[in-house]
Amino acid sequence: MRNIDLDEIEDIQPLPKGNYRLAAKKWEEKKSKNDNTYIKVEYQVLEPEHYKNWVLWENFTISAHFALVRIKRWVKATGCVPGTLNAQLMNELMDKPFSAKVDIEEYYPFPPQNKITDFVIPEDLDDADELTSQDTSKSSDIFSVSDDPDDDLPF
Repeated sequence: MRNIDLDEIEDIQPLPKGNYRLAAKKWEEKKSKNDNTYIKVEYQVLEPEHYKNWVLWENFTISAHFALVRIKRWVKATGCVPGTLNAQLMNELMDKPFSAKVDIEEYYPFPPQNKITDFVIPEDLDDADELTSQDTSKSSDIFSVSDDPDDDLPF
């Protein structure tokens, strides 16, 4: 094993609170320990440039109405029209840029982590702050996703 000076390694810090341009890079349907179905999504920061390629994650519990509302807002934030939640829609959302408000959550004893607090729908962009992230204050599972039309969730 080679020698690595751990004093030179920076601690991982969450993104500062602010507005960011993001794009989802991958998703997968999973089951929780309690047998709840959820969708795990990985997002990548596109802007601001200083944070480009940083990663955020979110879980949408399919049985939670709140999570479905968040997915609907995410779809609208990409400029798409919400339709039926299924694997095809999730695949279509991949790599579509959108704006989101990001904050920092702190849950002792865990380290601070980022959370998307809202998806900015394009007509809401006039109300959004600029894509800056200098504030360092504080930083969802759904229904089964299937290709079977009988299992789809209409919005």
